[in-house]
Amino acid sequence: MTSKQGIRLAVRVSPRAGSDAIVGWLVPESLSTPTPECASTPECASQRAPEHCPAPEPASTPEHASTPEPASTHHSTHLPAHLPAHAELSVRVAASPAQGEANRAVIKLLASSLRIAKTHVKLVRGQTSRHKLLSILTDEATFKHWAASLPVL
Repeated sequence: MTSKQGIRLAVRVSPRAGSDAIVGWLVPESLSTPTPECASTPECASQRAPEHCPAPEPASTPEHASTPEPASTHHSTHLPAHLPAHAELSVRVAASPAQGEANRAVIKLLASSLRIAKTHVKLVRGQTSRHKLLSILTDEATFKHWAASLPVL
């Protein structure tokens, strides 16, 4: 089983679509090179080739130094090996974003696809954004098998 926080899943939502569907994994070229603040996190570092994404320069003075947030706050966790930590799941929902309808539709769609209860899918970040971070309570093997079955766009 996963931690109490669950598996983190980055999702890009397209509301007002004709129907509800999980489209696949988005791995745009711009996301294949991590940003400097995430490049130093262990999960990001393990996903990148050093020649394409050098580590950020250290801050010149201690008062300007900052500790990056853990990678799990920026990216999906427990993804299959063929996907970088920056991969985002693209989903379409017919619901409007008004009053959280699209958020509820995304939760229902993912729970149904993963065959888990809707209460095991929580919105962590992105209440009013197309880009959301969800926490999913399921075992890692089930999640990886499900994630690997989805197409890479």
